[in-house]
Amino acid sequence: LAKKERYYHHKFSEFLQKNHPEDYYSRGKHLALSLQLSDTKTIVEAWQLLLLAYFRRSIETGNAGDFYNILNEIEELINRLPTNTIDTQRHVLVEFTRGYQEFVKYNYKNALIHFQAITPSRLIPACLAECQRLILLCHIQLAEDLRLIVQSANELYNTIEVIGHLEDEQYCRAALVLLDAYIDRSIDHKKVNILKNKIIRIIQDHMGIPEFDEFEACYNRKAALYYPAIIACRQTEQSIQFYKKHFNRNGTYMALCNHSGNAIVLGEYPTAKKAIKECISMINSSDGWYYPSQYKVENNEILLNFLTEERNGCGDREKILVAAQKAASQFSKIIGHQYDEVSHVVLFNYIGLSMLCQTSTWESDLLNANRLLPDLDEFYQYYLYDLNYANALLKGDVTIAKSFLVKLKSLDAPLLRHYRVILQKRQFVQEDLLNNVTELIGDPFKYHSIINMKCSHLQDDSCYFWGRGFLLSDLQFLSF
Repeated sequence: LAKKERYYHHKFSEFLQKNHPEDYYSRGKHLALSLQLSDTKTIVEAWQLLLLAYFRRSIETGNAGDFYNILNEIEELINRLPTNTIDTQRHVLVEFTRGYQEFVKYNYKNALIHFQAITPSRLIPACLAECQRLILLCHIQLAEDLRLIVQSANELYNTIEVIGHLEDEQYCRAALVLLDAYIDRSIDHKKVNILKNKIIRIIQDHMGIPEFDEFEACYNRKAALYYPAIIACRQTEQSIQFYKKHFNRNGTYMALCNHSGNAIVLGEYPTAKKAIKECISMINSSDGWYYPSQYKVENNEILLNFLTEERNGCGDREKILVAAQKAASQFSKIIGHQYDEVSHVVLFNYIGLSMLCQTSTWESDLLNANRLLPDLDEFYQYYLYDLNYANALLKGDVTIAKSFLVKLKSLDAPLLRHYRVILQKRQFVQEDLLNNVTELIGDPFKYHSIINMKCSHLQDDSCYFWGRGFLLSDLQFLSF
């Protein structure tokens, strides 16, 4: 093209970056048309924008197949680079695409190997933010090392703070993951407020653009991060309607899973059952489509069945213990699947119900949990300390039980903050039990029943879920 034509293509790419930042394909194509000889910087930016377009279109189609032949266009651009640059940029392409192909199948450990093999300095800012976002997601889903989650979150936050005024789409996509990290895993109220305010403003600035409307739906889907269940339930219902209207299968699936969790907390079991049934139907008729975190649907289904049987048992010891034993057995099978992303909450649900019905392995399971999970975020710590308290109390060891109750009182996990009144009431009951250990005679069912009875008068439907002797969790949101 003539010099002036190349100039206009470059300017139009800049216009798109400001007005349609989500259109990576057009931005990359116009940059490619603006190329001059040996324009290494522009070539690198052009092919990496096309790579982001490939990722976004893969989300739409549900797998990493190159249906739009974008990778061929990328290859042609890389071949135009100077000889000494081709190999390094092709390495970035290979590792990024291989990592992404593993990620969309939810093979997080394999994906991390590829993403972490990329040298950050070889990425344009938008691609760097995407790579860091995917690394953070992998660490969150694996839930193995809190320090790595915090480190990855801070790296991504620093990157999007720099590109925030240039890349609105990438900012929103990264912010939704960072909100998970800073609310749930690494508590940072200041960053949460900054991220929430900015993402809401950006969505409003781009109202009517499908990609940004979807970010709003995603925000609603994760409403349990920000609101108590009664509000979150309404928000997730809105997100389900949005995803169904736009034929977004993964979004619909995740919103349904979250909706079932909020309904469980509220005690709206028919609503929860309907949502779980839809999730299972989608999984069973997947036609090769990958759905994330299927164990979370199993978790919610087991919880719902147990809670329904518990409610129908009307306090009947034998019926409730049989239901608990059945649920504990089902949880043990989920843990045994060895998913790449099993959450600790499933383990704690299993141990809590095992303690309630006194299975033969609950003591060794709790011992292993204390040994294998020394570095947990506050949400998981709450469950572990609560189980340790119950264990010590039921064995009559008041000193140890008291030490764990002190730890429980010191925690302020953001995800539990909406239910603070219920949990404080529960802690008062636990404190009273320290002075009446003989009343329990080491009976976990009695411990469970006393707490349940004394918390149930609260004017909040959530109290039937959180005012329990052995806490359960429904994983109300998915970290995607």
